[in-house]
Amino acid sequence: MILITGASGFIGRNLATYLLGKGDDVLASGRREQDEFFNEKGIPYVKLDISNKDDFANIDNKNITKIVHLAAIVPTQKKVHSSDEYISINGNGVLNLLDFSIQNKIQKFVNLSSLSVYGAAGENGVKEDVNLEPFGAYADYAIAKILAELFTGKYKIDHQLNAVTLRLGYVFGDNSKEHLLLPRLLRKALNGEELLIEGTGEFIFDVVYVTDCIDAINLALNTPNTGIYNMGSEEPVTLNQIVGAIDDYVHKVTDKRTVIRHIESKDSKPGYVMSLEKTKKFLGYQPKYKGMEVIQKVLDDYHENRNGSL
Repeated sequence: MILITGASGFIGRNLATYLLGKGDDVLASGRREQDEFFNEKGIPYVKLDISNKDDFANIDNKNITKIVHLAAIVPTQKKVHSSDEYISINGNGVLNLLDFSIQNKIQKFVNLSSLSVYGAAGENGVKEDVNLEPFGAYADYAIAKILAELFTGKYKIDHQLNAVTLRLGYVFGDNSKEHLLLPRLLRKALNGEELLIEGTGEFIFDVVYVTDCIDAINLALNTPNTGIYNMGSEEPVTLNQIVGAIDDYVHKVTDKRTVIRHIESKDSKPGYVMSLEKTKKFLGYQPKYKGMEVIQKVLDDYHENRNGSL
């Protein structure tokens, strides 16, 4: 049985569906009492707030052999949480999960982290062994993720836990959540609103299509290797390129162009893509979609679903 924490999120739902399809036994979990999505898919679901030790009684005696840890609170344009919240859930919460893993002889623990941990140390081709320098508006989130990485590494050494941490780039493929970058910009453009670009628009995103993300997690679940691995697509995409692709799509379906305006940038770092050298070598990961292929695939998905609902 594979336990997925934070399964109600976009990645978790896609992962649970994928694993079920390939014949794995899956147990989805999240902070809400119920999740209709998993009921409809025939996937068992339990309430599990990893920061609440009492909730772990809900997963006792479930014959869990592997864990994918996705549960986290994340900053969005609408809300940046407090330092205490990030540390309590994203940082310390993982300790409860790691203790459960040791007590129940878990065979594989996959911890999902973020490229945000690199912070000011981030540059094109950044490798996993650099000194991490979180900064900016989302630094507290990154620090909590680093704490989770350190705890996972400690249990790997102290308790011989077979653990992998994946540092995810920007995962694209969900058009339903309008607080996410591409759906938010696309909705505004389709509504005829102007798009605001911070700075020059040359900020670089390390984008990943959701199916490549799922492939990487599956590889991590089944590799004998341990350690920390980057997970991106290797090819940089700028904000200008994303907005340009959205403008082209909107023009195609509405025959109108999008008004684009540049405003002052809040953060000075230009963004970067991570090195996949280690990930390819030890996990065998090869992204199917790279750079702008990711953005175009998301727009194609949106168009297909939009036409299908007409």
